[in-house]
Amino acid sequence: MKDYLGYESEELTDLSNRGLELFARAGFRQIRTPLLEEAELFDRSLGSGSEVVNKQMYTVQQGGDRLIALRPENTAGVVRAVNENRLLSNRSQLKLCYAGPMFRHERPQSGRLRQFHQLGLELFGRSDPLADAEVIWLGQQLLQQLRIDNTKLLINSIGCTECRPDYIEKLIDAVEPAAEKLCQDCQQRLSTNPLRLLDCKNSCCQELYSDVAPSIVDHICDGCRKHLEQLQEYLALLGVESFLTASLVRGLDYYNRTTFEFVSGDLGQQDAVLAGGRYDGLVEQLGGEACPAIGFSAGLERIMLLRSSYNDPRVDVAVDCYFLPIGKQALYKILPLVAASRSDSSGLRVELGNPEKTVKSQLRRANRYGARAVLICGEQELDKGLITYKDMASGEQTALDLTTQKKFAEQLKRLYFKFN
Repeated sequence: MKDYLGYESEELTDLSNRGLELFARAGFRQIRTPLLEEAELFDRSLGSGSEVVNKQMYTVQQGGDRLIALRPENTAGVVRAVNENRLLSNRSQLKLCYAGPMFRHERPQSGRLRQFHQLGLELFGRSDPLADAEVIWLGQQLLQQLRIDNTKLLINSIGCTECRPDYIEKLIDAVEPAAEKLCQDCQQRLSTNPLRLLDCKNSCCQELYSDVAPSIVDHICDGCRKHLEQLQEYLALLGVESFLTASLVRGLDYYNRTTFEFVSGDLGQQDAVLAGGRYDGLVEQLGGEACPAIGFSAGLERIMLLRSSYNDPRVDVAVDCYFLPIGKQALYKILPLVAASRSDSSGLRVELGNPEKTVKSQLRRANRYGARAVLICGEQELDKGLITYKDMASGEQTALDLTTQKKFAEQLKRLYFKFN
């Protein structure tokens, strides 16, 4: 786990806000679920055979047999909240989105620590492939808006409760004769979660599966096949290029039919930036009425890695305008202007200098803080009722009227945005 300092913390907040704003324009409303949930919730939803439940959850015993856990993902918590608050009782469709930290005790990876942050959405009430296309398109829009362009969309169908069991039997029959060649994790998956075999990153396992494992796309039922074909058509109409990848399965048990990932070649082996899929049985599985659903989550740390803003050390003051008073009288005149500028709707970041420091040292500080404008007030300016605006890039200076705060604020905004 790590501290997020200065610019890095601001970047994390900004990415979350921009994503939530994008989702809001598509009709999604925010939901915040607790960081702590009953551990049983994840056992029931993710599957007792999943690595997340078996190896990666942070749990604590709380009185008797009660076991609680830090959330390793957010879909299960959102579904629980939907059921407990009966959000589906009087509506046929529900759109929810979220941003926040998740926790998994796993080997730290590039852009994925034991506390990591996700941005995601869930769409309840629709089973049609058009809903899948809308969700995937929003994922693409999110990455484009955050300037993550070098990605590739992988899609697959992992079938449904009718056709997947038959495929899993065929997969086990194909792999079992070579079980001794599998990595330790895959040997365990063979009996606990066979579909996860296809998700293994071990090169030896991948070669084996490519040689002997049957393609799941060749074994899905007619309904799942039609769903997949229509999804591909809708994505093409939306201008979203997709690549059918038969080995793409999700690591959590609740998925069915559509699975997808946006991957980046710039992240190494752990290349997923945004991933999700359909989970039509989860609402009922967790105690609600049967309801189809689909969603995704994006890893914000991985996005920050791709934006080169992860591990950014900038923690110093960052301002737009630096007010430089020369002497106490100038300070008394400037103080109300600083307060007015900070409360103004322009959004300018404002810093107040120290009148006990020399002009030279204050200008050095303004430079270090990245100020694009310095507003200087000394005896000469006070006598004329003015303040000097200096653009730090061009060196151009302009006199602003100090007669009224309103007039000054208008002049300041006009000048600042003219130069910047």
